[in-house]
Amino acid sequence: MTQELYKRYRPKDLSGVLGQDEAVRTLEGKLKAGKMPHSLMLSGPSGTGKTTLARILRKRLGCSKSDYNEVNCAVVDGAIETVRNVKQRMGSAPIDGKCRIWFWEEIQSLSRAGFAQQAMLGILEDTPSHVYFILATTDPTKVIKAIHTRCLHLKLSLLKPETLKELVADILLKEKAELPTDLIDLLVESADGSARQALVTLDKVLSLEDASKRREAIVNSDSRKQAHFIAKLLLEPRTKWGEVAKVLKEIEDEPETVRRQILGYARAVLLNGGPMAGRAYELIVSFEGHFYDSGAAGLVRACYEVNRQK
Repeated sequence: MTQELYKRYRPKDLSGVLGQDEAVRTLEGKLKAGKMPHSLMLSGPSGTGKTTLARILRKRLGCSKSDYNEVNCAVVDGAIETVRNVKQRMGSAPIDGKCRIWFWEEIQSLSRAGFAQQAMLGILEDTPSHVYFILATTDPTKVIKAIHTRCLHLKLSLLKPETLKELVADILLKEKAELPTDLIDLLVESADGSARQALVTLDKVLSLEDASKRREAIVNSDSRKQAHFIAKLLLEPRTKWGEVAKVLKEIEDEPETVRRQILGYARAVLLNGGPMAGRAYELIVSFEGHFYDSGAAGLVRACYEVNRQK
């Protein structure tokens, strides 16, 4: 099967990483000086390059695939036991590379697992010279201060529209494909600063030939607009559940991302006051808990709870 565009064109080295100039300069400087910290934290919205940077660092540090470990903290079972297991293993020498790396995705999710974040302090404090820890988070405010102080923290940002346009244009050239300027602009707007989302949407669009279907595919991929539309529906007490459910069925983005977008919309409504302020408050209360465990089901449940509060 043909590999997805976002995987095929994932940057292989730091020079290919777009829109994260400060982070790239810092990492390049540390690598050239031979002073790469053994604990690194990458924070930023989904799709801005955290996993990409971790995999590039694996190669630059001479870590073999067999010595590279990715831990998704959002879905891991037994978080404290996982940390203990890593502590037991990290003393072992690399299998066939120069070092061992553990990449921890969504590290903030450990905040819900008792003292899991505190348990990490030991391995970050007493890290062997052949081990590196790379922590990634979309919400650094939920990572305890003690972890922050033990890591070099690099903040990644959403890509600017012009950067995304250059990326899309370059890939269209490589794929020997064409797309009207207005659809490229619409695609970039729907990606909301995420390179990964832009390429996922582009993949869908290039698989279609009809111009109207291409436009429809882009519009349906805009999770921000969909999230704001859901928020508008939920703020209106007379909205029927079937109307909300119809929109929910079309959403393909991560439920946690949609939750935050809905919260952002509700926050703006509450701050502006007016007749919908009370309803916006109820919306915030129902959506204040994360969806890392419940996923799409959690999103549907939260929407249903607000919709039935007439």
